[in-house]
Formats: sequence, structure tokens, C-alpha cells
Amino acid sequence: MARRAADVFEKTKGTSDEAAASLLLARTLVMNGRLSDAYKLVDRVTAVATETHNRELELSAALMTARIGARSGGPEGTNEALRRLDRVIADAFTSGFEAIMLEARLAKGEIEMGSAEPTAGRAYLEALQKDAARDGFQLIAQKASAALRAGNNRSSNRVGN
Repeated sequence: MARRAADVFEKTKGTSDEAAASLLLARTLVMNGRLSDAYKLVDRVTAVATETHNRELELSAALMTARIGARSGGPEGTNEALRRLDRVIADAFTSGFEAIMLEARLAKGEIEMGSAEPTAGRAYLEALQKDAARDGFQLIAQKASAALRAGNNRSSNRVGN
């Protein structure tokens, strides 16, 4: 029985590690505008996460799916992405995955900054920056700060034109 459990663990660990690497690749694909390729990867990761009952991986895949949807679906895609992120945030909080919760909040703030309501995104990112710094998630705090600066640059470019 223990041997079987060890075999399952080894198989699952490798599969989960590969899936996590696929999410990183998907993020790179999104940044390069290859949304269809990214979505295919995330779809496979979601299947692995479901098969292995890896809740952390499921939440990470849902987060990436929201990022892809926000980039590819116009206003409707953006609204669906924000709803998906709200679910990820709530589920990650309930499950104790604080880093995923903060990453999802970052994604939500970034998406809102690029939407018709950038003021809400700005307030959201400012709160996230403080929360992340307070809780020791300095990289997320820095990313929130960078998103705020980028949003300010976009606003000043619009005002000047």
C-alpha cells in the first residue's frame, strides 16, 4: 500500500511540476500576444490539476485563464475575467493560498487599470501594494507599484494628446 502511494506521489509530482512550468510558458506566450497557444497550454494544465486534485494548480490555471480572457475578449471578456478573478481570490483565501490570492488581486487591478474604470484599478492596486508589503510579499508589492506607474503614464499620455 505504501509503495503504491509512493508511486502515485512520484507520478503526480512530475506531472504537477510540468504543469507549473507550462503555466510559466503560458504567461510568456500571453506577453508575446500568442493567446491561442497560451490557452491550449492552460487547458492542459487545468486537466492535470483536476486529475491530480491539485487545488493550488487549479487556482493558478484559473488565474492564467482570466488573464488570457481579459486580453482576448473585449469588454465581455474583461468582465468575465474579473468575475473569474473574484472567484480565484475568494477560493485562494479560503484554501490558504495567499500568494495566489495576491497574484489574482494584482491581475484584477492591472485589468481594471486598462478598462473603462481605471480609478477602481488604481485604488485596488494601492491597497494591494500595502497588503503585500505588510505580509512580506515584496515582489507582488513591487509589481503593483509598477502597474500603478504604468497606469499613470498611460493617463498622462492621454491627457497630453
